[in-house]
Amino acid sequence: MFYKEQDANFYPTWTFVLARALAVVPASLQDTLIYGSIVYWFSGYVPLAANYFVYLLLLLLCAFTCNVMFSVFSAKIKDRPAALAAMSVTVVIMILFSGFTVQPNVIPSYYIWIYWINLFAWIFRAVVINEYRSPPYDQIAELDGTTEGEAIMQRFGFTFKGEPYDYVWVWYTVLFCIGICIFSILMNVRALETTRFESSGSSGVEVDEDEDLSQTSNNVMTHSQAASLEIKGVTLTFKNINYTVKASTTNDELHLLKDISGYFSAGKLTALMGR
Repeated sequence: MFYKEQDANFYPTWTFVLARALAVVPASLQDTLIYGSIVYWFSGYVPLAANYFVYLLLLLLCAFTCNVMFSVFSAKIKDRPAALAAMSVTVVIMILFSGFTVQPNVIPSYYIWIYWINLFAWIFRAVVINEYRSPPYDQIAELDGTTEGEAIMQRFGFTFKGEPYDYVWVWYTVLFCIGICIFSILMNVRALETTRFESSGSSGVEVDEDEDLSQTSNNVMTHSQAASLEIKGVTLTFKNINYTVKASTTNDELHLLKDISGYFSAGKLTALMGR
C-alpha cells in the first residue's frame, strides 16, 4: 500500500514515517501510566510527585524511542524472522551494556562507546539519578560531605570524571532520546526511499530504486519512437442494426435500435443512441 501511494506522490515519505511513529503514542501513554505506576509505587521509589512524573516521562520516552528506532529494521529487512533476530541481538547488547547487568565503571574501555550510545544505558542512568538525587537521600553519609545518594551512585559506578552524576543528566537523557528519534526517522525515510521489496514470492529480495527505475525506463517507449509508428485507422460500416431490451416493469420488449444503417469513420468517436 505504501509503495502505491509513494509512486503516486500522495505525500512525502517523512510524513508517513512520522505519522506511523505518532500513531502509537496513545497506546504507549496508556502502558506507561499503568505499568509505570505499578512499578514505581510497588518498588519503593521515593514518594514524591515530581520524581514520579519524571519517571513516567522517562518510560514514555523509552517506549517511543524504541518504537522509532526498531522500525528501521522493518524498513530495511523484509523477512519477519530475520528482522526479529536482528532486533533480539540488538536488545541483548543494549541490556548487557546498559549499566544494569555490568556496572558502568567496570565496562572495558574498548566497549565503553557502546554504553554511551546505548538508549537503555541513558534511561537507566536517568532513573538512578532521579531516585538518588531526591531529597530523602540528601543526608550526609561521609565526613567529606558526600550525601547518601551520592555514596550509592559512587558505589555502583554511576560517576562522571570521578563525581556522581548531577540531576541535569536527566534532561540530557531527554535530549539524547529526541536526537535518537530524529536520527531514526531520517534512517527510516532513507530506507523507504531507496529500498523496495518484491511483493510476490517467499524470498526476501531487495530491489534498489535506481535499478528499478532504469529497468522501467528501458521498457517505456520514447516519444520519438511512438511518433515514428504509423497509425492506421479503419472505417466500419453497418446495415439494418436492431437492438431490443426487456422492459423493467412489464414483459414487453423495447425496440431501441430498428433497422439502423451507417458507418464509423476512422479517427472519430461515434455513438448509437435510441429513443
